Amino acid sequence: MDADGTFLDDHRYVEVELTVKNVSNTEYDKFLVTACSLYTNKKEGIGTGIEVYTGTIAPFDERLGYDSGKVPLAVGESVSGNVGFIVTRQKLENTEAPLYFTVDINGSAWIKPEESGASWIKVPQEEG
Repeated sequence: MDADGTFLDDHRYVEVELTVKNVSNTEYDKFLVTACSLYTNKKEGIGTGIEVYTGTIAPFDERLGYDSGKVPLAVGESVSGNVGFIVTRQKLENTEAPLYFTVDINGSAWIKPEESGASWIKVPQEEG
């Protein structure tokens, strides 16, 4: 990237706007923004994930240590914002292994996607 944050190669940003709500009956200490991922859906199964690069839902800075990317949510409380990923143009254009966004709270979405209860949203193909 140059000093203005513009990619000088084939990388692109994928930004996802979302709202997260604590719909449980118990207090959930914190929602972890890094539970958001992009995965490839290959013929032989779900591919490795692409991790969140940035976000506005919670402070997302490695200097915060353990609390980086976490936001407290009381019962019934919600928070809205975005999360951003950096991917290559090749991944965005690959029709054999399209990208999907999911929030994988329990860490099992890529291992057992049907059993994880996660919602999978296809990332639109890049235009032009």
